[in-house]
Amino acid sequence: MIATLHKQFERAKRHIPWHWRNAIPIDNVRIRTTRETLERCADLIHAQRGGAYLRFGDGDIYLANSMNDALQTATPEFAKEMREAFQCNMPGVLKALPIHSEKFGCEEGMSPGVFLMRDEAAERFLRRTLECFSGHPIYSAVALHYQFVVDFEYAVAFLKLLQQNTTLFVGAGDVPDADRNLLFGNAPHVCTPMKDSYRALDRIERETVAALENRDAYGVVVVATGCAGRVLVKRLLRRGLTRFFYFDFGSLLDIICGWHTRTWHTRAGITQEQIKRLKRDLART
Repeated sequence: MIATLHKQFERAKRHIPWHWRNAIPIDNVRIRTTRETLERCADLIHAQRGGAYLRFGDGDIYLANSMNDALQTATPEFAKEMREAFQCNMPGVLKALPIHSEKFGCEEGMSPGVFLMRDEAAERFLRRTLECFSGHPIYSAVALHYQFVVDFEYAVAFLKLLQQNTTLFVGAGDVPDADRNLLFGNAPHVCTPMKDSYRALDRIERETVAALENRDAYGVVVVATGCAGRVLVKRLLRRGLTRFFYFDFGSLLDIICGWHTRTWHTRAGITQEQIKRLKRDLART
């Protein structure tokens, strides 16, 4: 009986307005700019310091509250681990949210559907996660995506930095070999499914650990496996594999591979000529 009442309370709690659940003032909260975000990542990589860039989005919030995401099925275990990922505050960990808005900070060219949230939506998003950012900066979850749209040369330079330092790629097995090699050099590849990758996470973790645990040299581990990727990085950091920098790549990889999976791909006006130019520039490295 008590267990049933507890479950009913937890379900009902999700519908309580967030400003009732969390009254912490947020008027002075500002998101770090996209350039600040990537420069902080670059600084850690150049200094060969361990850490992670974790990009949290609405899907992560759904899953942390036991609700399905478009590409991931919720489970109690997944919800627990996602909440732990949100709370990860180890040194060098940069946690990011997509709350660019007039209220919390936006950049030129951002618009609805292209990296900009309405103030009300951004505030609801922030209030759901604010306790996990206490005392920590909020970095941009769309840093590389935005810079690719507004400053192509800067984005290429950052991608070359990743290309030169990637020691392992953990991402979809469907990524074409040519694109993977162009972006991440000859780094080994731990293949992940396109959907419900949490179900395969134990296997993914084993293969990733096997690739990293005997490697003494510093390197970047690029992770591109959706929401489950945040949980994977949390697990790896807890295992003590803290000498690497884990970079959460995001949906820019999709458009490079020719997969139009996000509305911003079209609304930002990205053309096939830009993608071809990117590949030419990366091939010159």
